[in-house]
Amino acid sequence: MRPRDWFAVGLRLLGAYVFYRSITQWLSLLADSISQVPRSELAKEFEASTFRTGYIVVFAVGYLVLSYVFVFGAERITQLAFNERAASDAD
Repeated sequence: MRPRDWFAVGLRLLGAYVFYRSITQWLSLLADSISQVPRSELAKEFEASTFRTGYIVVFAVGYLVLSYVFVFGAERITQLAFNERAASDAD
């Protein structure tokens, strides 16, 4: 495999990791909404002094969008990074 291919694979793996982070954020919100875990424990998980629901929602949505971009946009990002033309422009 060429370095370009490894770069695309790395982007997709990074996207999978960011998706995992998004899921952990949503699960923390769920645990908070059904009061299963004390807020002080949730704050420790996010290395914060207090657990703020709006703050976590913003990050969860952001992680979800970023994972989508990394997984489904890896080919386009790779083309930009390696200064290649799109396949339709090469013809």
